[in-house]
Amino acid sequence: MMISDSSYNELARQAYNIELSKAKSNDASMF
Repeated sequence: MMISDSSYNELARQAYNIELSKAKSNDASMF
């Protein structure tokens, strides 16, 4: 299945934001 670059970039950006949110949550819970 082919995924267009724009769709892939959008998914990558969402995944990045989710990981960023997880990291922030983990940092907050550690301190």
